[in-house]
Amino acid sequence: MAKSSASTSTPSVSTEAKKGRKKRNLKTITTLPAELISLIMQGLDPKTILNVARTNKFFRNTLVPMKALWLAKLKEIGAPEPPRGVPQHVWLRMLATTNCCSCGKSNVKINTHVLRRICRECMLSSCIQSTIASPPTPPQSTLRTEAINYVPTMLRGKFEDQYFLPELEAVEKRLTVLNCAVRDGKPDAQKLLDEFKAQRITLVVDCQLIYTKLSQWISLEEAMKKERAQSAKEARVQLIQQRFYDLAIYNKIDVDAAVQVSELKFSKAAKLTDKAWATYRTTFEPAVIKARDLRHKGIRDIRTLNICLKWNMWRNETFKGNTWKALRVPAVFPTKRDVPHPLVAELQDIDAELDIGPERYNDLVTQFPTILHDLEAQRFRRLHASLPVEMRLRCEKEGIEPLDLAAAIFPVELYEGYGVSAFVVTRDAHLLWPNFDDLPTFSYPLAVAACSLVSMCGLDPETTLATEMDQRGECFICNRCTYIELVRTSGPRPADKVYIKAFSWRSAIKHVCDIREGCSKHKFSFRLLTCIHPSFKGQADECLAMAQRDVLPTKRVWRCNHCIGVYRLGWDVKQNVTAHVISQHGIANPIDGTDIILDEIMHWFSLFPWRVEVGRPLVVAATGFEEVLD
Repeated sequence: MAKSSASTSTPSVSTEAKKGRKKRNLKTITTLPAELISLIMQGLDPKTILNVARTNKFFRNTLVPMKALWLAKLKEIGAPEPPRGVPQHVWLRMLATTNCCSCGKSNVKINTHVLRRICRECMLSSCIQSTIASPPTPPQSTLRTEAINYVPTMLRGKFEDQYFLPELEAVEKRLTVLNCAVRDGKPDAQKLLDEFKAQRITLVVDCQLIYTKLSQWISLEEAMKKERAQSAKEARVQLIQQRFYDLAIYNKIDVDAAVQVSELKFSKAAKLTDKAWATYRTTFEPAVIKARDLRHKGIRDIRTLNICLKWNMWRNETFKGNTWKALRVPAVFPTKRDVPHPLVAELQDIDAELDIGPERYNDLVTQFPTILHDLEAQRFRRLHASLPVEMRLRCEKEGIEPLDLAAAIFPVELYEGYGVSAFVVTRDAHLLWPNFDDLPTFSYPLAVAACSLVSMCGLDPETTLATEMDQRGECFICNRCTYIELVRTSGPRPADKVYIKAFSWRSAIKHVCDIREGCSKHKFSFRLLTCIHPSFKGQADECLAMAQRDVLPTKRVWRCNHCIGVYRLGWDVKQNVTAHVISQHGIANPIDGTDIILDEIMHWFSLFPWRVEVGRPLVVAATGFEEVLD
């Protein structure tokens, strides 16, 4: 098909308009005098000069030569000058790019010995050692040995030098060409050979000299790169923080705290798109919620601490000078109960973002008596629940407090890890127990032992109170343990040095549960002391009273009332506490109950079995031995 001579398309309006437009030719501007060009340039603004440079390539090259561009860029990045013989654009490309010069792999570091970016794989495949070759390999040529002197070396080990093989082959090839030209007698061949060798030697020397400067610049550039990345990350974090602020859902404190503890990977984009924001919110919002919950927990802990401080102040002010009543109130507000008091829970559950004024805590202080009453009622409900149902029903029928029964025994551990060291009996004793959170539990074996002791006295175990047993003052002897002690003396032991150990009903219960006495390993068995010989009842009572009167001041149940906080002296015997008050506090005549305090809790729960020492007649009546020999 023949082509049509005329075009079928009609020219556009813009094309027709361009045909009549005159092109501006600024080539003649270079023919003007320098003074006139300088005068013209002084009257132009930078934008006009830029437009002029765009219209004429020669004028543009005149204004900004390429060499000046390379030099300005080198100064901008602070890089050292290139070695002699290396073009600036080649040097700048090597510094600015991060690709391997052989395979193009990205993120490759500069080899400062050969002045190239080369990866490890290319390094292994493109390097050659200068060591002597092994016998199976062909020996190196003389020209190769000479070319090695004109190539920069890479130090690998103490006695090994490596060279970049492509560069070594290029130098070897050039030397071959120039040597052939010299042998052929071509003009200026020797001059070209000498110039080439001098140029290569200069390059090798410059590479050695520039090594230190280039290494310093690389280290500085890496530090600046990390700084720029950190700045970009901080800018990104600020954008994300601002987006969270704009949500008006979370507190700024929580957002800032989450940023400090979170390790999120941020992109380097300057703008935060909606898609990126959705991703960041999904991963970052849980950290913000966790920071908010942690802050709210701290606020509630502070509220609990304020309640405890108010409780301690109220306790000290209310029961000042009344030691017995103060002992019934815990020094620390109980906080470990399963269900806190409603008034306390209401104060703690107030929105954590709202501040609670002192008046709210003062209002709570007025309710402390009610709270204490509720705590005690809750305590006794829990204690009653641990008692046997039959015991509670019988006490309810008789109108007796079940906790006051002699059989209502609750063992406790005064020292953790040392086993049962005391027991609680009667309602008043439970009020002295300072721990509201961990209450003792009813012990069925000890209750059986108590019922046995009560039955020995001719009383009903189901209705006999602990106070009734205290008033009876009966003493018991253990049938299971060794109750005869021998006082070792030189020679034959006199008969009046034989003693027997007698227990009150309380110390007998303690004797059963005490692991150090050995009776807990066997079935308990006691006898009434008066059943052995009724005439010794008065003697036993007198000995027991004397023992209590003599032993109590020597028990470590006394403390100083002038030491604040954790008692510096601690619990000690009365004589040591008296000396402490006189020497440390300057009180000449300490008064019992004011300066020296008998710690009733320690006294109550540390009643070890009293030792009643009676003479030979009682031992003979109890054992049937007429004479005791060593």
